[in-house]
Amino acid sequence: MRAGQAQAACSLLAPSTAEDVGSGEGGCAKAILRLGLPAGQGAGTARVWGDEAQVRLADDTVFLHRFAHGWLVRAAGCTPRGERPYQCDVGS
Repeated sequence: MRAGQAQAACSLLAPSTAEDVGSGEGGCAKAILRLGLPAGQGAGTARVWGDEAQVRLADDTVFLHRFAHGWLVRAAGCTPRGERPYQCDVGS
């Protein structure tokens, strides 16, 4: 992810997730770059449960929440851990 993409990625985060990511030095965009998240490319599948969704991409799993103005990312950089909850680099 490049610097220009980092700010765009931050704008797609749910408010509480953006606050958590951006709470450190440099704000959200710099934190996103430091995390080295997958590019999120490749065909994926989506599963929706009411206002919650899971999107599986070739290199990442992302969790979304539907807000009044649309879907925002609640967690990203997530990897499955069998029967345990996913381990996510951003959000939970």
